[in-house]
Amino acid sequence: MVVLRILKLLRASGRLAIEQTDHSLESCWPLMFGSLGLSGVWYISLGDESTNGIVCGTLQDRQEPGGQSCGPLVRIGPKWVLCGDPAEIRRIWGINSGYHRSDWYKAVRLNSEVDNVLSVIDNKEHHRLRSHLMPGYGGKGIANEEQLVDQQITKLIALIEQRYLSTQTALRPCDLARTMQYLTQDVITAVGFGKPAGYLEANSDIHGILETSEALHRPVHMITLLPTLRKILESRPLKRFHPKPHDRSGVGRFLGYIKDLVDQRYDDLKATHTDILQSFINSGLSRPQVESEALVTVFGGTDTTSTVLRNIIFYLSTTPRAYRTLQSEVDGAVKTVTRPVIRDAEAKALPYLQACIKEGLRIFPPSMGLMGKVCPREDTICGVRVPANTQVAWSALAIMRNRTIFGDDADVYEPQRWIDAPVERRKEMDASYGLVFATGTRWECLGKRLAYMELGKTIFELFRRFDFAMVNPVEPFRWANHGLTAHFGLARVSSTSNSRTDPPGSTVDNVTPAPAPSSSAESPRLSSATIAWTMMSLCLSVLLSALDLTIVTPAIPAIVGTFKTAAGYIWVGSAYTLAYAAITPVWGSVSDIWGRKPIMLIAVAVFLVGSLVCALAPHMDALIAGRAIQGLGGSGMGIMVNIVVSDMFSLRDRGLYLAITSLVWAVGSAIGPVLGGVFTTRLSWRWCFWINLPVGAVSFLVLLFFMRVPSPRTPIAAGLRVIDWTGSLLIVGGSLMVLLALDFGDVVYSWSSATVICLLVFGTAVMALFVLNEWKIAKNPIIPVWLFTSPTKIAPYVVFACNSYVFIGQAYYLPLYAQSVLAASALTSGLYLLPLIVSCSLAAAAAGIFMQQTGKYLPVMYIAQGFLVLGSGLLISLEFEASITKLIIFQILVGIGVGMNIEAPILAAQAATSVRDTAAVTATMGFVRSLSTAISVVVGGVVFQNEMNAKNEGLASQLGSNSTLAREFNGNLAASSVEEISTLGLNADQEALVRKTYFEALRMVWIMYVAFAGLATVLNLFVRAHKLRSENEGAVLGADRSRQQGTPADGVGELELQNGRVD
Repeated sequence: MVVLRILKLLRASGRLAIEQTDHSLESCWPLMFGSLGLSGVWYISLGDESTNGIVCGTLQDRQEPGGQSCGPLVRIGPKWVLCGDPAEIRRIWGINSGYHRSDWYKAVRLNSEVDNVLSVIDNKEHHRLRSHLMPGYGGKGIANEEQLVDQQITKLIALIEQRYLSTQTALRPCDLARTMQYLTQDVITAVGFGKPAGYLEANSDIHGILETSEALHRPVHMITLLPTLRKILESRPLKRFHPKPHDRSGVGRFLGYIKDLVDQRYDDLKATHTDILQSFINSGLSRPQVESEALVTVFGGTDTTSTVLRNIIFYLSTTPRAYRTLQSEVDGAVKTVTRPVIRDAEAKALPYLQACIKEGLRIFPPSMGLMGKVCPREDTICGVRVPANTQVAWSALAIMRNRTIFGDDADVYEPQRWIDAPVERRKEMDASYGLVFATGTRWECLGKRLAYMELGKTIFELFRRFDFAMVNPVEPFRWANHGLTAHFGLARVSSTSNSRTDPPGSTVDNVTPAPAPSSSAESPRLSSATIAWTMMSLCLSVLLSALDLTIVTPAIPAIVGTFKTAAGYIWVGSAYTLAYAAITPVWGSVSDIWGRKPIMLIAVAVFLVGSLVCALAPHMDALIAGRAIQGLGGSGMGIMVNIVVSDMFSLRDRGLYLAITSLVWAVGSAIGPVLGGVFTTRLSWRWCFWINLPVGAVSFLVLLFFMRVPSPRTPIAAGLRVIDWTGSLLIVGGSLMVLLALDFGDVVYSWSSATVICLLVFGTAVMALFVLNEWKIAKNPIIPVWLFTSPTKIAPYVVFACNSYVFIGQAYYLPLYAQSVLAASALTSGLYLLPLIVSCSLAAAAAGIFMQQTGKYLPVMYIAQGFLVLGSGLLISLEFEASITKLIIFQILVGIGVGMNIEAPILAAQAATSVRDTAAVTATMGFVRSLSTAISVVVGGVVFQNEMNAKNEGLASQLGSNSTLAREFNGNLAASSVEEISTLGLNADQEALVRKTYFEALRMVWIMYVAFAGLATVLNLFVRAHKLRSENEGAVLGADRSRQQGTPADGVGELELQNGRVD
């Protein structure tokens, strides 16, 4: 996203505004191609404005300037122009213009083998197809059409009155963005198929169809601009991945719904039906065409109408004068309306109501797709000669906000303009506004009549019964425009009263309340398909992050051989882990400012860049630099995955999904050395990094198109101003110094060396300064001190640290135990870890399911600590000649204890704090894990080395004539001399003595880890029980999040409906 915005700024200086002159546009084409060697802006050939707008969901930002500052005709791509002149657009869209649709329309072909009225390009075929469809859309033969619409509006009113009427003491917000979609879906299916789909009755997104449809806006509109990609996706090998009618959710489920309806009609052709579907059948369309057009009826008639309804209520709620005027007209008309729902003819006779509808359609058209039409021959547009085969798009906002036509206040919602305008001016306004439905052109919208009926009736009945106000006027709703506009969580207030026959006049001066604390975005309802795709990409990210912690270890000898130097080889592994740990807390902070999705994508991109640098590294320094870059990205992926999962799911559900990612992490960490060895021996060590690129690219693309999490759309400059720069530098610098000291100790320098001591002292001092900065200075702290204001809040972090400490320590030293005591090979010793890894993974999944089902985490933590202490304690009881079976059983017990407690402390910490601190809690937990695991290995090594030193003199006396060999097993040499036990020529008794020495030294290591497991058990008593809520609260995001306090109410940007009119 950052790259795209940079390209936008670059191209802004090179955009070519075409003024009304006599020169030919064809002469300007070379400016698009730097390869022609002519002067001009080379970078415009990298892409076009429309692509950026579709990708970013801000297509309207690319359109409006075309009619305001750059002239009526603007080049937006090599073969694209954007026209903001309504007269020219009417001419181009005219029946006799000769223009035809571009391949842009092919992407809306829901069946790749059957064209529909939206996708057909040939003008004659389009005209023929329209002739079959017009009777149905025109209501011919559908005598009860208006009655069916009234029934759905009645259900909407009942839903609001039953579920969303707020009182003075109880806020019951209504998500108008979704509710309007439920209405329009039920209306179109009732009129179209004789029976509503049932969204209003269920009050939910049935089978996730709406969620999936919105998620497809961007990829579908991207495909419209990439014909080659469309052909590839429609190819036979990829058809197997298309939605299928037998799918249980999403678009496939709706395909099945339509197919079943059509099958029923053809199975019983003698039955009498009066709806649009039957009209299609009676018109002579083929069966595949009927299915295709039925799908278009639903998808084309719901999103746009619901968007207009939301826009009108939004603008009315924030425009007090218009609100009062409409309310007055509605109140006056109620006395003459005799039916429960106003007649269409009566609604059309209310001038201000119709003006509100027109203004809502004008100020923010529901469809801003380019809808390019191909110039059949050279033409002159706005005084400029345009070459043949140029695609001419319309600039919706430039036309609808044209100040010459609509007045100097064209950017303002003002229905009164339609009442006061002189006759001639109103004709011009109507002609331009009519382009929203392509009125009077070859491509006029077939559903226009039904849409107007639905809009007039719905707005009247809502204002007849309810008052509206905003829950969160600061951020009323989230939206994205990839060609069609999608709203998420409409933040309008609504007060509500019961139906009235003699309502008082509305004199309220302002219906907008003071801003209420709220989260920055409602957590969207996710379909199973969206969850599956997102979790797949998150798991791929976790897998890569975990793999690169260990995959390079077996490749180090080959790397040293390639570069013919051992200098710095230790940094090949350390550069990744150091960068990974040091930057961990910062990722959570920046994701709170700019949102999860862009930061997650940046993390993946950074990781891929680092992988590419490593794969192409010409020398050791470049490889180390690449590993550091990888560590930065890997850290972001690891932390952001947990944060994204926390945003996607409620506290009660997220334990299961966090367990899934933890399982993937464990698998990735375990198979890393195996894959590294395979790549190194079979291919090349560079494949340890090449493998990341395709996997990471898939993860990036899936996240880009399918991940649905709230986004604050914070400007880059505003975000940079609120970053805790001092805290970031202190935490990164302090943790790096401490970690370097731990890394150097007894490896590069002795523990008593000035280098190690200085790093420890100054690192600790800098960390202390970091705490002081977070406590007293930082306005947006990276690790807020209020996370640690009581023992009950601190306890989950310490428990998590102790568990991580024990787990990584035992995972690190059990292979050493297998090699030194059990005489296992290096490969076999890795296999000995499988019981620990497998039991840990399965226990994590089981604990996640338990927490999801019960909403409780304390029982999990208590049971987990019992298993951890038991398993760790039993390792101490191992005898020197103990069987492998015992070791496996004891590992399983440890694995169960660790696995069950992987996610429970995170949920305990999250449940104890406000939702606004979710990212900080998660990132802090990640940082705690990184530090505790680093310290665990070092402290375990110190204990082991001290024990080996203490026993070395006794070992030397017992070896007799081979006493000098005892020095090979002394202190810091012991761990690296394991293989020499069998190669130094020791007899069986002497070898047994050496192995027993290792056994006794490692027993002290187990004792140390049992002590930490016991400490975690005691600290568990301080963890408080909080109910894991089933409702998912929205994340608090944005540059101004520090001003938002507390936990928001359920759902931001929703509609509040209160009893009693504000009169």
